[in-house]
Amino acid sequence: MVDFSKILGKQAAAIEKPKPLPVGTFIALNPKLPSFEAIGKKETPGAVFGLQIIAPTEDVDMDQLREYGEYKGKNVRHTMYLSEATEFRTKEELKNSFGIEEEGKTLGQMFNETVGKQVYVTIRHRPSEDGTEIYAEVEKLAKVD
Repeated sequence: MVDFSKILGKQAAAIEKPKPLPVGTFIALNPKLPSFEAIGKKETPGAVFGLQIIAPTEDVDMDQLREYGEYKGKNVRHTMYLSEATEFRTKEELKNSFGIEEEGKTLGQMFNETVGKQVYVTIRHRPSEDGTEIYAEVEKLAKVD
């Protein structure tokens, strides 16, 4: 049960803006099926993964990671679009990043096989349009051998 009194009793001045995950490549786990959603104003069909960070690789700045704090289990979102124009790229990403074979399978069956798989997730930083925020977002996925 959620204890709202604890949350609402926090001093507002003590609440800090979360830091973005540092740039670099991490090993992540796909713990469950992505959610299938209509995304954006055009309601483009997409599969939204909630990938859980397991560990950094050698290209992550360890000082920045220590400053960031607890990263294990941190969820990062990755979207694969499912419009006719993009479904080929999605199929290729499932094959190349998750190691899913396509022969004799539907796209849905390929997504089912991503559950429990590990991938490399490369994080980049993107500034907000007004330049006041920095967002950590997935740049690419790659297969863990």
